[in-house]
Amino acid sequence: IREQSTFLQALRNLPTYSELPPAIVDYLDYNSKPTISQTFDPLRTLTPPNLPSQPVATSPHSHLFSRMNSVPSMTTPNQQQFNPIGKENTAQKGPSLTQNANIRTLINDPSYNLVRIKQPPEHINDKIAFTFNNLSLSNLSQKAQELKDLLNNDEQLWKWVAQYLVIKRVSLEHNFHSLYAGFLNTLNINILFDTVLSETHRNIKILLLSDKQINNIPDRSLLKNLGHWLGMITIGRNKPILATDLEIKSLIIEAYHMGPQELLYIIPFVSKILESCAKSKIFQQPNPWLMGIMSILAEMHGTPDFKLNLKFEIEVLCKQLEIQLN
Repeated sequence: IREQSTFLQALRNLPTYSELPPAIVDYLDYNSKPTISQTFDPLRTLTPPNLPSQPVATSPHSHLFSRMNSVPSMTTPNQQQFNPIGKENTAQKGPSLTQNANIRTLINDPSYNLVRIKQPPEHINDKIAFTFNNLSLSNLSQKAQELKDLLNNDEQLWKWVAQYLVIKRVSLEHNFHSLYAGFLNTLNINILFDTVLSETHRNIKILLLSDKQINNIPDRSLLKNLGHWLGMITIGRNKPILATDLEIKSLIIEAYHMGPQELLYIIPFVSKILESCAKSKIFQQPNPWLMGIMSILAEMHGTPDFKLNLKFEIEVLCKQLEIQLN
């Protein structure tokens, strides 16, 4: 399709073009737009190596990434070496799926500089990246012990790993959330889990307070990913989400009064959080906390002019939780 310019232009003119999956839109639009200044490279590429390369422009704000952005991704026999964020990676070919979830909103936020942990030495960076790149369900115990031996009881290093995990891995790699949650449980280190939880909430708040442009698909994707992750490490472990950290019912009601554009962010985000209730022993129905939230969503579902895609989100959630909408 991308090579058929006439057909592609007609496709772009359709009013529903922006509703296509973001990965497809990015692929179709690749090389049809002027180069966008980016201050990061993707962690890993999932695209074929024969796609044309696109240079990454430098940014005057690249100094903001000086500490966390030089973690290399260790290569396997079929992988290219990852270059530090902010530097051009000439081996990177075409748009990758990790580029779709744009982490610049998280890293450019002033709160990031306030909590950013000093980057460990390069040889430790390499080993941490190697550990995460080679994680699997069959070697969680082995990799957990290797990481413990590497970092010992250095709290600052564990905090840095927590920031790296949330920003560079969790926010981008939705399909590996179960693996990373299992790794956290296997490590069983309090300072690591506490920092991961606080970093997750901090980045969620950044996205909730950001400018919610209706076409800002990367931020919406980030918010959904972090919502899914938050549900897994709290509700999925039978731990509550404290109202002091995130008051979900109030968030939904506020979004409803702010309009459809706000709901495009909040409803999918909340749905991803609540997915974990299906696997929880405490938060399944008839848990009052869950049913209170679901009552609000069901009421919104029945309102006139409620967007079809948001209705679908609620219907899918009800099916997962085995709750009747009526």
